[in-house]
Amino acid sequence: MAQNLPPKRIAVAIELHWNLSWHLDTYQGIADYGNEHGWKCFVDPYLYGVTEGTKLSEFDGLIGRFTDEIVTRATASGVPAVNLVQRDGDLPTVKIDGAACVQLACDHLVAQGYSRLGYITHTTASQRIQTTWKQIFEQTAETYALPKPICMPFGEEELEDPDLYREIRQRITRWITEQKKPIGLLVYQAGIARHLIHICEQLEIKVPEEVGIVAHDADQQTATSIAPTLSAIDLDCWEWGYQAAARLDRLMQGNTTEPRIQTVAPRRVVVRESSNAFVFDDLLVSQAMHHIAANSRQTLSGEQIAAELGVSRRTLDRRFEVALGRTLNQEVIRLRIQQLERVLSESEMTMARIAELFGFGSASQFTQFFKKHAGMTPTDYRKKYGAEK
Repeated sequence: MAQNLPPKRIAVAIELHWNLSWHLDTYQGIADYGNEHGWKCFVDPYLYGVTEGTKLSEFDGLIGRFTDEIVTRATASGVPAVNLVQRDGDLPTVKIDGAACVQLACDHLVAQGYSRLGYITHTTASQRIQTTWKQIFEQTAETYALPKPICMPFGEEELEDPDLYREIRQRITRWITEQKKPIGLLVYQAGIARHLIHICEQLEIKVPEEVGIVAHDADQQTATSIAPTLSAIDLDCWEWGYQAAARLDRLMQGNTTEPRIQTVAPRRVVVRESSNAFVFDDLLVSQAMHHIAANSRQTLSGEQIAAELGVSRRTLDRRFEVALGRTLNQEVIRLRIQQLERVLSESEMTMARIAELFGFGSASQFTQFFKKHAGMTPTDYRKKYGAEK
């Protein structure tokens, strides 16, 4: 009889001691894959060896958020390795699709009706990232015939120095005061988004009616501790870790033919109060969207919405096509799915209770509707994207 092979020993370079939710979620994806495949994972944030005297060559695989220095060590070890951060060199890399993140935010802000777009980014980001943000915002503005997007860059180090901290708040204050509104903004960091929300409150600028805000990076606890609560991109970090681990597994089995850089798509914009307004130039479309959102827990027909607003269904359909490039029915379904996703991922309500709350005749009807439009069952969605992930 063949003997069982010893478990693969994997060094995971993620700074779990920072207790950041996206680090924890990414690690959980790696760990879950490892558990399914009999790995033994060792958290070694900087790949120095988890115990004194341990050599990287003693591991079967290396995976994590590698700095340039760690890339050098990992490469020199000769051990199969997968980086979660794009760096120069030859190491296989699995990363979140940054362009898709920006496009998600742009599409959401346009869908909410903001007639101007902008973004707040950081000067320490690579030129590649800055160029990507600029290109996607400009392409989106051109597609929807919007004015040229605006940008406010600054360095993260400005938040760490007390004098510079005061200066950056003053700079944000001047900048947001000068902008023509309504404007929808993507902000690269939740902390900056918090500053912006507080500054808008002091200036009596309404969020989200005049300034809509989406954070590129904000966990649920951070996003919901701000008033108004903060819309944010769900990077799907668990899937990121899981797919990176799968890539490492294939690499350890000798598959070296895959493209060096692979991407994992972000999941969605989690829509909360900071961007949950409808500010279309077409007042009728704004009124219709407010009505749909306020009644998204009901089964609405186009005829009901048109009758509520005192116009014909044909008129409403035409105005939606012009304003959004989508039909009225598509928006009804989109907003309903958006609400259902939030309830599934942020609550522990039973399927039967959710079905009742949203006006479905039964849990099976709810399941059929959700699977048709979201691509998976509500149960699978919660398993994959619920709070435990």
